[in-house]
Amino acid sequence: MRWLRAVTCVVLMVLLGGCGLFGDVEETIERDRARFGSISEGRPIGSPCSRQDSASVKNRKVHPRWPTGGWGRWALLDPDRVRQGAANEWVDIGGEYTGYVRFAEAGRLQARSYDDIYGQVYCGWAPQAVEYTPRQDQVHVAFSRCFVGDGGLDQVHEICWFPGGGDDGVVVFSTAHPEESTLELHEVYERRHFARLINSGDATTFTFIPHTADRVIRSLLLAGKVDEAREIVTDALGNLEYLPDSVRATTLEPIPSELLYAELWLNLSLLEAGLEIPGDASLAALARADQVVANDDGSCYDCRYAVGMIDLYRWAVLGLRGDRLPLPGIPETAKRIWGNDPHFIVELLRDPSMDEHTLGRGTSIASGETTYFWMGIRASLAGNREDARRFFERYIEAPNQDLSEFELSATAALLARMPAAPEGAAAGGGRP
Repeated sequence: MRWLRAVTCVVLMVLLGGCGLFGDVEETIERDRARFGSISEGRPIGSPCSRQDSASVKNRKVHPRWPTGGWGRWALLDPDRVRQGAANEWVDIGGEYTGYVRFAEAGRLQARSYDDIYGQVYCGWAPQAVEYTPRQDQVHVAFSRCFVGDGGLDQVHEICWFPGGGDDGVVVFSTAHPEESTLELHEVYERRHFARLINSGDATTFTFIPHTADRVIRSLLLAGKVDEAREIVTDALGNLEYLPDSVRATTLEPIPSELLYAELWLNLSLLEAGLEIPGDASLAALARADQVVANDDGSCYDCRYAVGMIDLYRWAVLGLRGDRLPLPGIPETAKRIWGNDPHFIVELLRDPSMDEHTLGRGTSIASGETTYFWMGIRASLAGNREDARRFFERYIEAPNQDLSEFELSATAALLARMPAAPEGAAAGGGRP
């Protein structure tokens, strides 16, 4: 039987172009790239689109990499999600191309994918399409990608518009010709883009994509949509126990979810603490975050930056509840980094003369944008609501990008409960 296995292996390698029998795959692709050129280069937005167009060619019967895969399940139009806008716009999120469109007549929208060198050697046209009827405002649409299981492909996605439902249309979106979009993620997101809970018999599994979820939550908070952000955070925290588990290699004992996914537990807990400020749930979330940091075995990158900061968050929450306590002592091990330095923040909270006038440097401010948040907390505790609002609004205009879960969520939650600023009130102004 060994000879049969050997012959089978040789036949497979020949068929797949393996072991260099027919040259290196990369060399083949580069030769073909020079020979055939780029298909998408001649297909900008507005180009003709049909089943006989330039992207429908097959410059090879199969791609040299023999990729496999297929289309996702979505091609959706949501008539309840509308937007006013002059141009069709698209963004890429959660494995989908989604946006808002408006056309003057009825028709069909359909996605397709092809290889920029070889044409329609994989994917082709999506099996789903969207039927569109004219309407006054732009309407939300979403299209799944075709996921191909081999890297290094020159894959292009297009979405084509077929007026009247005919066979001849035009390209309205192309990954090869990206256009600038004004859309914000809070306008297009769906929970499926970053979170999915699956119940299968006795087993429940949860899939969560932190990077995408963080971008969506941030977008919601900056837009003042606090309740939507809270729903996402609460739902995620309630399902983290269903994330895929793991065991220790040495003992085969299960690794607790709070340790295996420590960074996720920490950041979601800090988001919850900010969103629930100054309630009991805020303090409970900070206690959970404290426990995550205490149990860290060194694998939680963000935990090292939370040392000292959680004590300051708790001090701020208690202060807003009316419990005026001394500022916490900051351990020397606490990190001193831009925008997240607990040593500097304690100095700021102690000294009212440290404000945007004494600390400002051009358009920036010492220790980063979070300084505005802490100035807002200081003003709130002093009973100066106007300055508090002004500083919180300054922070929400340009919050720091990293390590800002509590600051951003707390700012959005506090602003949502503050009375609106009087018309004509100055954006700048006096000291706290």
